[in-house]
Amino acid sequence: MSTVTVSGPFFGPSVDGMVRDAITEAVREVSVFAAAAVKDQLYPGHGVRSGKFRSSITGQVTPSRHGIVFARDAVKGPWLEGTSRRNQTTRFKGFAAFRRGTERADRQAQRIADKIVGQLVRKLN
Repeated sequence: MSTVTVSGPFFGPSVDGMVRDAITEAVREVSVFAAAAVKDQLYPGHGVRSGKFRSSITGQVTPSRHGIVFARDAVKGPWLEGTSRRNQTTRFKGFAAFRRGTERADRQAQRIADKIVGQLVRKLN
């Protein structure tokens, strides 16, 4: 939970855009953190031979300001994550790197957002 104390011209005409930009930046930083958390789990000897799949993982903000983390290599993604139907019939159950990476990002999201909100409040005060 965050506590914000406000003083000064907080409700000026440019505040809406600044708040929108801060929200977008917070979502972007959490998405980038999540992508890095996924990539950290994929290293040589643990699902990485060429590094192509690892390098295809990215985090970004959608136009509706939702953060997403995905792999551009959609063919290998479900198999390596463990969500493909093929995983049900083999011993390989996947790495669950996206699940673990997003769980790690969820734990850090408040800290990241607090930092950006703090910067915004300093600008507005």
